[in-house]
Amino acid sequence: AGLVLVRHRRYLEALPYLEKAVQADKSDISLALTLGDAYVNTNRGQQALALYERIKNDAKNNVNLWFNLGVLRGRAGDAAGSEQAYRQALSIAPGDIDTLNNLGLHLYRAGKYRESLALFDKLSGLVPSSVSAKINLGAAASRSGDMPRAVVAWKEVIRADPSQLSVRLDLANALWEAGDFKGAEYHYLQALKQDKNNAEALNGIGLVHLRNNRLPQAEAAFRSSLAADSKFLAAYNNLAVTLERSGRRNQAVELLERALKLYPEDVELKQNLQRMRSIG
Repeated sequence: AGLVLVRHRRYLEALPYLEKAVQADKSDISLALTLGDAYVNTNRGQQALALYERIKNDAKNNVNLWFNLGVLRGRAGDAAGSEQAYRQALSIAPGDIDTLNNLGLHLYRAGKYRESLALFDKLSGLVPSSVSAKINLGAAASRSGDMPRAVVAWKEVIRADPSQLSVRLDLANALWEAGDFKGAEYHYLQALKQDKNNAEALNGIGLVHLRNNRLPQAEAAFRSSLAADSKFLAAYNNLAVTLERSGRRNQAVELLERALKLYPEDVELKQNLQRMRSIG
C-alpha cells in the first residue's frame, strides 16, 4: 500500500504504511530508503536523517542516500559530515549533477575555492546550458585568483542571459583591472541601462572619465554613485582623487575624513588622507 501511494507521489498518505512495514522488517534496506524519501518529500528532515544514519552502512553504494545525508547533515549544522556525505555520493557517481553542484557550493562557502572551481568546471561541461553553473564557476575562479577563467565564464553568462546585472558588473570590474578599458566601459554602460542608479556602474563610468581626464564628468559620476549608495566605499576614494586633481584638496580631505567615520579600518582611505594632509 505504501509503495503504491509513493508511486502516485502521495507521500503523506504513504508514511503510516511504510513506517509499519519498516518496523516489521528492519533488514529491508530498499524499503527503508523508500521511507527515507517519503520523509524528505514531506519535510520530515530529522526523521529522514535518523533513518539514513541507521542504514548508511548497509546502503553504502546508494548515491541518493549519501546525497540526502549531505543535505540533511548540512541543515543540522554538521558541515564536516555534510561534506563527507557529498564526497561519498560523488565517489559513487562522479557525474551526478546535483552532487557536483551541492558539494561545489559547500566547498565555496568553506573557502575551498580551487576545489569548488574544479567541480563547477566539470558541472559546466556536463550541463553547458546551465547559467547558474557558469555563475558559480566565475565566482570560484575569481576567488581562486584565476581571473581569465572568471572572465570567460562571466562572458558566457552574459551571452546566455544579458539581464544578469551583478555578473555584468563583476565582468566590467575584472576587465577594468585587466586593462581592457573599452570592454569595461561597454559593460558599465549596459549595466546603467538596466539600472540607472546603480552605484557600482556609476563609479565605473566615473573611472572611465577620470582615466580620460574628464574631471567634471568624473566628479558628477562619483557623486551620483554616492547619492545612490552613501556607503559605497570606492566612490569616496575616487571622488577624493578627482577633487584633488581639480585643485580642491581641502574638499578631498574633508570627504576622506567623512568616509573614515564609516570605514575606520580602510587602508586606502588612510593612505590617501595621509598623503593629502602631508602635501598641505
